[in-house]
Amino acid sequence: MLKRYRVGIVGCGHISRTHMHAYRTVFATDVVTAAEVVEDRRQAFSEEYRIATLYNDYREMLDNEDLDIISVCTLADSHCEITVAAAERGIHVLCEKPMALDLEEADRMIDACKQAGVKLAIDHHRRGDARYHFAQQLIADGAIGELQAIIAEGATAGVGLMETATHLYDSIRIFGGDVDWVFAHITTNGDDISSNDMVHAPSRGLVAGDNAPAYFYFKNGIYAMVHSFGDFGVELIGTKGRMVIKEGYKPRSQPHLFGIWTHDSSEWQLITTERDELITPSHFRLAYARVAQEMIDCIEEDRAHCSSGEEGRAALELIMAVYKSQRTGARVKLPLDVRVNPLK
Repeated sequence: MLKRYRVGIVGCGHISRTHMHAYRTVFATDVVTAAEVVEDRRQAFSEEYRIATLYNDYREMLDNEDLDIISVCTLADSHCEITVAAAERGIHVLCEKPMALDLEEADRMIDACKQAGVKLAIDHHRRGDARYHFAQQLIADGAIGELQAIIAEGATAGVGLMETATHLYDSIRIFGGDVDWVFAHITTNGDDISSNDMVHAPSRGLVAGDNAPAYFYFKNGIYAMVHSFGDFGVELIGTKGRMVIKEGYKPRSQPHLFGIWTHDSSEWQLITTERDELITPSHFRLAYARVAQEMIDCIEEDRAHCSSGEEGRAALELIMAVYKSQRTGARVKLPLDVRVNPLK
């Protein structure tokens, strides 16, 4: 008989609904409990999903419910504490992004899970997105020749650098791999940021700026230009053509785009599947479900998750490198020699 995995959710805000859908899509998981400090949220979650046992204190939930997996759906300032507590109790962790407030916290999370022998995954859900998987396969098959460069858009500055850019930086790593060095320029209203522009964003740490263009040079010779403007997505430039994966929003007539152009064709062509999955908003829910299913697979196969703690740390390191490049006015070699936020 196949094992069924008992799942608990910490934090009953908006993103917890997406996790619930993902676990209900995965055959082998049962969400049996949740923890939330805000009473109204806790009650609404209980009524919506008919979960009888909910907790104010997540530690009580971890101690009482014999859980296999938890989803950490709180804000980033509590990710480290909750992940370490779960690991100490032998519970696998799927944690929302950004992974942590700095690399010091990220390393604590990774070390705690390794020591306990549990899996740690960070919910950069484009690693479960069928479009990104298909694009990787097309590149491997030579559809656009050899990948040379990536143009990425939608990585806003300020709070957005932690909330949105973490996804975009992870996306460029899906195609480019490990980054060698970073050069960035953060501004506010067109001027270089100063100490007056640095703010402690609630639950997200020290942030700054409203524009953060950045240049990433990968160890394999590919480079990426990342811009704060535009719809979230990437354009992949090869020796024989280009691919684009974009996510726009209403009222655009084509809210999600996945297309290819090659030197042999005269126009861009949309890429679809038989279920038209790749260009419809439903791909987000399917991507989350694949990340959840991967959690089960990596536990049963005793291997790293495709969006492991190390992958999540690498995306966070790029954010920290952007901050350090702005502070020093120079390109920054990886790995970073500091583990705290360079804006401090």
